[in-house]
Amino acid sequence: MEINRYQINIVGRSEIKTFCKIICPLTACFTHEWQNACNGQWRDLHFVISEHVPTEDDYFRIIKQKSSSLVKLVCELSNIHNQNIWGPIATDIGIAGQLKNDAKDILSDYKSDLTNKKATLPFIKAVEYSIEKDNGWLLKKLHQLKINDHNSLLKQEIKNYIRKTGAIDYCFILSKVYMNKALEQLTAYFPEKQVQVNRLKSYLES
Repeated sequence: MEINRYQINIVGRSEIKTFCKIICPLTACFTHEWQNACNGQWRDLHFVISEHVPTEDDYFRIIKQKSSSLVKLVCELSNIHNQNIWGPIATDIGIAGQLKNDAKDILSDYKSDLTNKKATLPFIKAVEYSIEKDNGWLLKKLHQLKINDHNSLLKQEIKNYIRKTGAIDYCFILSKVYMNKALEQLTAYFPEKQVQVNRLKSYLES
């Protein structure tokens, strides 16, 4: 948008400076977090279990970049004057949500996490268990599973095994740990807004 001299005289230079002070941080915040989220999403598309099994640390690095960046963007844009407090809170909320979704999706018949061998944390932990306890049984079964495979018996066998390892329960518990940590931080920063924090808790846990 072009601002000519006539407009500057009407609005006043102080108003222009105030406008820039508000818009510039918002633009910088949006650009940085959106770029982080896009980079994380791109890495997540190629984050699969193959001969190389990613680690839990690998998983969290991508999740922090993909999911937490979007949560942080929303938080910072809603409260631009307190940007510095939102990093840890958004990270914990983003991780909690992603863990919960991944734990649900690994067993879903309507998701492709299993057939695409997407390296979600429940999948990673189940493979680690299999390598340690069953001589890599799960990896061997995964090699038999093709992307367009309609072998429901093989899929169900793999799902039952993943459930047996405790990997899904581990992710649900870890999700609650991160969510509680985020809510504790929100309560500490905004003690006068406990009602809103409780509403947010109900929404995020629904």
